[in-house]
Amino acid sequence: MTTVRFDPHAHLYDCYSLKRWVDAAITNLSRDLKDILPVVFVVDREGQDSFERLRREVPMFGDWEESPDGRSGLVTVFSGKLLVIRGVQYVAKEKIEVLGLGVSRRMADGAPAVDLLELIRDESGVPCLPWSPGKWLGRRGRLVRQLLESNTPNTLTVGDISMRTFFGPPSPLLRFARGQGYSMLYGTDPLPRKGDEQLVGSFGRAIKKLPEGELVPAILESLFKGAEALKTCGRRNSPLRAAVRYFWG
Repeated sequence: MTTVRFDPHAHLYDCYSLKRWVDAAITNLSRDLKDILPVVFVVDREGQDSFERLRREVPMFGDWEESPDGRSGLVTVFSGKLLVIRGVQYVAKEKIEVLGLGVSRRMADGAPAVDLLELIRDESGVPCLPWSPGKWLGRRGRLVRQLLESNTPNTLTVGDISMRTFFGPPSPLLRFARGQGYSMLYGTDPLPRKGDEQLVGSFGRAIKKLPEGELVPAILESLFKGAEALKTCGRRNSPLRAAVRYFWG
C-alpha cells in the first residue's frame, strides 16, 4: 500500500527555478513523515507545457521517467522522488477558473464552464472549481452556485488555496459546497513571481493506503472521496504573508 501527499493546484512558471520547485515540493510534502510519495498536479495555463520543460531540464540535475501515456512522470533527485501528474487550468467564458486534473489541454480558454467540465470528464480527468480571490462574487458567484447545484460530488470537486487564510476572506460558496458533500482539494496556487516556487507542496491533501500498481488512476479516483479519504497536510499562509503575496507580490 502507498501513502501519498499531494498539491492539486501547482504551477510551473518560467520565472521559477525548476530544481528549487522540485526540491520544495519534496521537502514540503514529506515534512514530518517518512515512507510517503509526494505528488504534484501541475495545472498549465494557456500557452504552457510544463512536461516539455520537465523533459528538458530535469536530466540536468536528476532523472525523469515519463509514463507511456504521458499523463505523469517521476522525478528522482538526491532529496527523494516526486510524482508529477498533468493538469490544466482553463479560464471559462464566464471568467471563472476550471481545473482539469490528470488531463492535458484540449482547447483554448473561453469555452462555457459547463462545457469545460464535460470535456475534462470525457478525458477521464477530475474537474475542479478552485476558489480564487474575488472571482466567486456577484454574477460569477451565482454561476458557481448553479454549477454546484447541477453537478454531484462524484462528478466534480472544489478547490481551496493557501492564500485564503483561516481569518478570511470567508466564502459562503465553499461552505455550501462542503454542505453538499463536495470533496475539498487544498492546494498552493503559487503566483508567477520568483520565489513562489518554494511554496509548492506547502498546503495539500494526503491519501493513505492506496494500492500499488496503477497509482495515478487510484489517486484520481480518491479525489472524489472527500473527508472519507483525504486528510489535510501543510498549512495556509498567515494573514500577513497572504496580504504580501496578493498586494505586493
